[in-house]
Formats: sequence, structure tokens, C-alpha cells
Amino acid sequence: MSNEVKTNSTVRLVTRFLSFIHPPLRMWSGCALLAVDTIRLFIVEKNSKVRQALEARLSSSSRIEVVGTTQDAEEGMRKHTELKPDVVLLDAKTAGRPESVADVVRELDELGPSVIVLTSYAFETEREAALDSGAAQYLLKDIDSEALIREIESIGKSRIQETKD
Repeated sequence: MSNEVKTNSTVRLVTRFLSFIHPPLRMWSGCALLAVDTIRLFIVEKNSKVRQALEARLSSSSRIEVVGTTQDAEEGMRKHTELKPDVVLLDAKTAGRPESVADVVRELDELGPSVIVLTSYAFETEREAALDSGAAQYLLKDIDSEALIREIESIGKSRIQETKD
């Protein structure tokens, strides 16, 4: 038996033992860690500088993993199958008119992830259309980083729990 096979077998055995004693305890690379579900986030933002800033801001949270970004809503829907995000952060301008925002939200919602719509300017018709179509939240882009992270974590935790049930 090779050393690699012995190591993998030992790690699996220790993992089972620790999981039996304390179920939330898991093994990762041979180190015991408390299990914390990471929220997989995909960002759809038309403006490249804003997209990069959002990615940098949100990557600062240890509970959020930015799995991808794009400037195009259609590409975001195509990449969903590959990346399987829990939450999609959708720039309202990327989708276009309020009716288009609702269509994109509806399509993404059917694919599975929770959708948070971000906008520079709040329009009541767009807000209502997005929320009626399944968006989990409709937020202004001037939201501070900590509040945005809390929103993503709250919505992401709910989404992860739904998929586990």
C-alpha cells in the first residue's frame, strides 16, 4: 500500500471519528476545522471597475467565495451550470429595462440560486418587478461593505439550508 493511500485512509478514519464525537467538526487537509458553509457568489455587473471592486470587497469575507464574474446576464445564466453559485449579485443595468430585470431574475431563480439585485438608482417599478419575479433582495449600490456581506450571508445561508433539506 502506498503512503498516499495510507494517508487518505487515515484521514477518512479520523474524519469519521471526529464527526461521530462532534458532528460539525470536519477534516480538511488533515486539520480539524469547524464546518462553516461557504456561500458561493457569482457577480453580474456591467461596469468592469465596479465588478472588480465588488469582488475585492466581498472576497474579504471568509464565508463568501466569489466563484465568477461577468458583464453579461446571459453569460451568467450559462455559467450557472458550471459554477453552481448559491447567490447571484445582479446589476439591474446589466439586464436592461425593469421588465428585463424581472425576466433575468425569473430565469436565474428557476436555475436555483438566490438573486440579489443591485442598482444605482431605485425605481419602484423595477423593485416590485424584481421582487415579484423571485429576487431575494433589491439593494442600492451605495450600501456599505459590511451590510452587503450580511445580506449575502443571510440569503446564502437560507439558500444552502434549502438545498440541504
